[in-house]
Amino acid sequence: ADGQVIAGNLIGTDVTGGDALPNAVGVVIATSDNTIGGSQQAARNVISGNVGGGVRLIEGATGNRIEGNYVGTDRTGSDSVGNGGAGVAIGVGSHENVVGGSAVNAGNVLSANGVGLDINLANRTRVQGNLIGTDASGSAALGNAGPGVSVVTADDTLIGGREAGARNVISANGTSALVGGGIVFVNGPNNRTRVEGNLIGTDITGAQPLGNAGIGVACCGVFGGTDNRIGGVPVGAGNCW
Repeated sequence: ADGQVIAGNLIGTDVTGGDALPNAVGVVIATSDNTIGGSQQAARNVISGNVGGGVRLIEGATGNRIEGNYVGTDRTGSDSVGNGGAGVAIGVGSHENVVGGSAVNAGNVLSANGVGLDINLANRTRVQGNLIGTDASGSAALGNAGPGVSVVTADDTLIGGREAGARNVISANGTSALVGGGIVFVNGPNNRTRVEGNLIGTDITGAQPLGNAGIGVACCGVFGGTDNRIGGVPVGAGNCW
C-alpha cells in the first residue's frame, strides 16, 4: 500500500532502545509515497541492531521520505547499536526518494552501520541534513564501518545543498584507509550529481576534526559521467573536508 507512515517505533532493539534484538532487516519498502519517521521527536524510529541493515528500499519504492530517525544507534543517539548492513539502502529502480531534509529535525542519524547510506542504480535521490558517522550531537564519532555514503551508477543525486539545514555531516567513517571514506562514487557513470555545502571529516561546527579513515570524496571506476559537480561558485555550495 502507498502513502503509509511508520513512526515512533523501536525496530531491532529491546524495549529500552539500548540493546539489539535483531530482525533480518529492519524495514523493507516496495511501494511509494511512504514516510518513515518524521521531523517531530515522537515520530522518530530507532532502527538499529538488525542483521541485514536498517531500511531497504527495493524496486518500485519511489517518492518515499526517511526523516528524523536514529539508524544504528541507541534511542539516545549517543551509543552504537549498529545494523550489519547499510543503515539505509536505496536499491535498483527506487527513484525520487528523500533521506533527511532541510527542515528542522528532518535529518537522520546514520551511524555505526556497515555503510551509512547506499544508493545503487536509483535516480533522483536527495540526501540532506543528516549526521552520517557521528552521534546525535554531531560532536562525537560513531563511524560506519564502510563509507558514509556509497553511490553506484545513479543519476541526479543531490548530497547536501546551499540552503540552511541541507548540509550533511559525513565524518568518522571507515575502518581503514582502504575501507571507507566520506562519499564514494563507484562504477559509474553517475550523471548530474551535486555534492554541496557538506562537512566531511569534521564535527558539526566545522571546527574540530572527526576524520574519515579513507578519502573524503572518492571517485572509483567512474567513467563516462557528465555534468557532475562537487562544490561550486554559488554561495553555500562549497564543501569543507
